Amino acid sequence: NLASLGKTRRWKTWLKENVGEEPVILDTLQTSRSAQQLQLYINKKGYFKAKVESNIIYRRKKARVVYSVSLGKPSTIHKYSYVFASDTLRRFLELDTIHQVIGPGSIYDEDRIVAERDRIVRYLRNQGFFGFTDDLVTFSADTALPNQQVNLVCKVGFSANRKRKASAFMPSTIEKV
Repeated sequence: NLASLGKTRRWKTWLKENVGEEPVILDTLQTSRSAQQLQLYINKKGYFKAKVESNIIYRRKKARVVYSVSLGKPSTIHKYSYVFASDTLRRFLELDTIHQVIGPGSIYDEDRIVAERDRIVRYLRNQGFFGFTDDLVTFSADTALPNQQVNLVCKVGFSANRKRKASAFMPSTIEKV
């Protein structure tokens, strides 16, 4: 450290306190956590059989971390279907299937599934289902199919909260103006 050499002067003290950074110490636990986070991200993107490895390369007093990712083949949606809590919900959503974000043949991606849920909720609210919330749209994925395929089921109108009757949701109407 150049600020430590020679006599102590004001500019050396300022240099020592304000310029530079503390040395970073390698945390092997943090590298394994980072590898786990990479694995979770890759799984969310549909690469369920991907592998992430971290290698630490030591050279003199420095260490370098290298992450190796083997993606493999992505999982694709084989079949996409709906289950509705009421016929009213089914009738309304069948009119908007042209705007689906996901469908058969597309790569499984949890971000696109969230976008599909948001699209369904937004559409139903615009159709008058003002009490319809995100928790009334859930997805279940069957990943046990061969060839990295996934069957995806969208459940619309079923509430995890038993006090709430989602099947009683009817679109709001304006009576007299």
